[in-house]
Amino acid sequence: MEDLTSFALNQPIFKNFDFVECRQELIQTISIRITEDGVKELLFNEDNGLSIRFLKDGLWFFTFITNPNKKSLKKIFESNFFQIKPAYFKKIELYDTDVYVDNVTVKVSKSLLNTNIEEIADIPLSVYESLLDLKKSEASFIKSFNILFNSSYREEFYSNSEGSRITQTHPFNRLVINLTGLDSGKRARSSETVGGVRGLEAFKTGGKWDPEPLITRSINRVKNILAGSTPPKGAVPVVMDPSMTGTLIHEAFGHLCEADLAAAGGVIKPQQINERIANENITIIDDPLNLDGGWIPYDQEGVKGVKSVLVEKGVLKSFMVNREYARLFNQPPAGNARASSYRYPPIIRMRNTYLKNGDLSFEELVEDIDKGVFVEKFIGGQASLLGAFQFAAQIGWIIEHGELKQPVRDVSISGSTFETLMSIDGIGENFDTDIGTCGKGQWVTVGDGGPSVRVPKLTVGGI
Repeated sequence: MEDLTSFALNQPIFKNFDFVECRQELIQTISIRITEDGVKELLFNEDNGLSIRFLKDGLWFFTFITNPNKKSLKKIFESNFFQIKPAYFKKIELYDTDVYVDNVTVKVSKSLLNTNIEEIADIPLSVYESLLDLKKSEASFIKSFNILFNSSYREEFYSNSEGSRITQTHPFNRLVINLTGLDSGKRARSSETVGGVRGLEAFKTGGKWDPEPLITRSINRVKNILAGSTPPKGAVPVVMDPSMTGTLIHEAFGHLCEADLAAAGGVIKPQQINERIANENITIIDDPLNLDGGWIPYDQEGVKGVKSVLVEKGVLKSFMVNREYARLFNQPPAGNARASSYRYPPIIRMRNTYLKNGDLSFEELVEDIDKGVFVEKFIGGQASLLGAFQFAAQIGWIIEHGELKQPVRDVSISGSTFETLMSIDGIGENFDTDIGTCGKGQWVTVGDGGPSVRVPKLTVGGI
């Protein structure tokens, strides 16, 4: 793809603007959806576009064009360009940042660009064949399944009037396995997702994303859910697995630390910087460079991604900002301005947000619990900007006298975000992250995670 961003910025029309930036993207994607009845969808898509955002008299203006070329860009500049409405009406000033000239390319053995469609399709098809065989044999309780597979390759160019020129090219692959089980009127759901900025070779047997362990975990989880009882209700000790910990950190806390939401009246206030909001065991980080999540070496404002410590030993240390809110909060930006595509202006988003691990084994986390619940693998829920949450787990386990006993189904936990962060009294030595998508007017890929944690008291209930 030809880089048109410098060409666009060099047009005379931009000479008198306060700031101009241009983003260009080419995304090629193969999407495959398979159910127990066979292949339902096989799509190839190519999206090529360019956006221009500029500041004039303290106001943002934004526009985009699909399938750009020099002729079509000149036509925009000569015709309706000045009819673009401001993105919003308030005076904007930007934090001064470094100028970057860089080319970031993730090199892999196999990607959409150098692998034939048959080999790519074989990844979800092998999962289909395994699930079909299991459904006909030892996993007859599986009523239905669907497999979603996406393989894409993205080229991104960024230029701005300050002199930054950045190119980023990388693959992205994702596999989702959803199972539904049914037995004696009971229904169970299990979902496993892997993906990120790695090559297709990660799906090979023994690879980073080998599908067979995912299938085994999902089958076993559905079997245990179907055998599970209803969860206890009331306030009891709870141990979360890394998936549930990550959900707590992302959904219940992370959004409260996005500067635009904080400025709009969120429960965490800008003046709370350097104040204690959690206990001393809690350190929360937002990291741009997890290949299995929200990998963002440079954000969509051309800011280099750096690791941000949001909370250090219980003390609030920073917010997530873009250049605009960095100026308002007097805090250097760390690469949190993200857009789902060239069609949207960037806004403040998380990347890979996680709780730092501790030093306790899982046995130590549960050994002092006489009666409690272990919750495993997030499946749904919600969190309030007022600091409350309710999350559903795919499965739970009764803890009795320091040991996991029978499984429980349809289990949820709820509580206050800050009471929970203050009361966590055990943090595991294990660590894992999940990949997912986060919606905030735009959908972007994120990662979240952490270790297993123990909370002395949370409200447990059914779904």
